[in-house]
Amino acid sequence: MFSLLLPGNLPAHSLRMIAMSLKNITVLASGLLVCLGSSLSAQTSANGLVSPVEARRYGLEPSWFTRVELDQARGRIRNLQYFVSATNQRTLYEVAYGESRRMFSERDLDRLGEPMGPEGAQRAAKEFASRLRRLEIESEIQSHEVPEITLYVTTDRSLVQAIDAETGRTLWATTVGRRDFPTEGPGVNEKYVAVINGTSLYLLTRDTGQIVWVRTTRGVPAACPAVSDRFVVVPTWTGDVELYELEEPRKLPNSFKSNGRSMVRPTVTANSIIWPTDRGMLYVASSQRHTIRFRLEARDAITAPASVFAPSRIFVASVDGYVYCMAENIHSEIWRFSTGHSITTTPVPTGESLYVVTDDMNLYCLDQETGSLKWVAPFFKQFIAASPDRIYGIGATDRLEILDVNTGGRIASMNAGNLDVFYPNHQSDRIIVGTRTGILQSLHEIGREIPALHVDLAEHRLETPHPDVLEEEDPQAPTKPSPKPPADDRDPFDDATDPFDDAADPFGGAADPFGGGQDQAADPFGGGAGGAADPFGGGDDPFR
Repeated sequence: MFSLLLPGNLPAHSLRMIAMSLKNITVLASGLLVCLGSSLSAQTSANGLVSPVEARRYGLEPSWFTRVELDQARGRIRNLQYFVSATNQRTLYEVAYGESRRMFSERDLDRLGEPMGPEGAQRAAKEFASRLRRLEIESEIQSHEVPEITLYVTTDRSLVQAIDAETGRTLWATTVGRRDFPTEGPGVNEKYVAVINGTSLYLLTRDTGQIVWVRTTRGVPAACPAVSDRFVVVPTWTGDVELYELEEPRKLPNSFKSNGRSMVRPTVTANSIIWPTDRGMLYVASSQRHTIRFRLEARDAITAPASVFAPSRIFVASVDGYVYCMAENIHSEIWRFSTGHSITTTPVPTGESLYVVTDDMNLYCLDQETGSLKWVAPFFKQFIAASPDRIYGIGATDRLEILDVNTGGRIASMNAGNLDVFYPNHQSDRIIVGTRTGILQSLHEIGREIPALHVDLAEHRLETPHPDVLEEEDPQAPTKPSPKPPADDRDPFDDATDPFDDAADPFGGAADPFGGGQDQAADPFGGGAGGAADPFGGGDDPFR
């Protein structure tokens, strides 16, 4: 009754229709796969941002994203600087309910687009808690004091922009110099921001971005400037490191001579200015006086800035493969560790560990106290951030790698998409990524709304230098005057010290050198005590 339908039993036009149907199905399936792949890829690459869905797969969530004020067709991001203030703080109010929490900051905007301030943030937190109470949900309000954290951006179009690193809100933006000149920087301290455009050094206020003064550098700047509490420090192509007074713009700059050129930003602490050279020298100078306190000589070039971690320890790595740890306050080397491979990145101190990335893409975890090896993670080429439990960085395949902080084992590997800006954050657990065309995004671990800091704020207060640091004497400094003798603590109006008393009268009595007084023997021109004492009399005449 039924005949088997084989290709040989079908007419030609039926075969053509079946072939076309199969072709259409294949094209449709391919299109679905392409769309699915594009959708999955779009989670990490659309507009250069990491989507919330993709971030949560790896235990992260976006804090904010923003766009730098530049022309995407021609402008590019040039430098980033993450700054944690040691003096300015802001208040956060946390409303915890069940397993969730919500944060209210004094920098959050109200309905008019203005910052709410501490009182407004507290009022908003209480209103949110009262709404939860009406829903019969128990909640608790806690306040936190968090240091002010700002992200400073410079572009190749001479723009300087300040961004709140916890909210992504732009604080100010200023254009300096000429757009066709290279812009280096920024260097930041508690009051000022320093930027170099060509050979012009600009000093801006950190709060508003207003230009304070402009100076022309003596030498050609070779790297980004650094700012101490007194100087703007500028490395130059000639090897000199120039110091410009912050508060005295008309004063001629001082300079340090060094063996070799410094091609990286100097490191500034409360007591020291630290810079390396391409000849393997690391110089440590006083931040208060024009003196070089001591130096370290490595076996090869030092091409990355030094890092400092409390209590006053300096870490630096060299192309010779060694990691050096020195004590800033006693001028001595504590330990050194050899990785066996060249190092061109800055060692990163966090907690009790020190992380070092070698040029052969290995991440070394060392003990800060002894320099002993804890673990090594392969195929890791750039450090990005570290939390109390995880380490984030870029792997050999340009993916975002997540490692366990205790063992170095890989937890996950995340697609980085079109991201090409990965800021190495040595100061907190925030992950700063973006694109050079002007998009920036901040990520943090789920449940860590308050940043975990890796800096000792007391150690970074430049106004209070460390008392244990021994300053060497400047041989060119003028000699200090001798200390004055202690003042006489006797009462000048006491009877025993009456200046008009007979015993103290310089013109009377036995003290009169010109009169006979009571003691004629004391008169050098008179007699009384015999002619033998007269220098003009006889007796001992040497010419007799």
